[in-house]
Amino acid sequence: MLQAAREVAAAFDDQWLAVLVLPKPEPSPTPSLSMLPSHPVRVALLDLLAEVGTVTSTEPARKLGHSSGVCSFHLRQLARHGLIEVVPRTGGRA
Repeated sequence: MLQAAREVAAAFDDQWLAVLVLPKPEPSPTPSLSMLPSHPVRVALLDLLAEVGTVTSTEPARKLGHSSGVCSFHLRQLARHGLIEVVPRTGGRA
């Protein structure tokens, strides 16, 4: 394909630049969604959520042995892709 672009460019005089523009592929949600649950922390979080229901990031951190920051990041990624849902806080610190 690059060779074809060079041939087109050679057909014009030196002041012209030929650029081959390909249509941008539509993003597919399938690859990112299929990769999300494959991360061990995400799999463990999904398993824990299936078992206990609603959790904060500190609860799985204690149970799974990860930091709350790691759990929070992976919970946000799961929510971002629609695999889990964020629920409003009830009580606790604001």
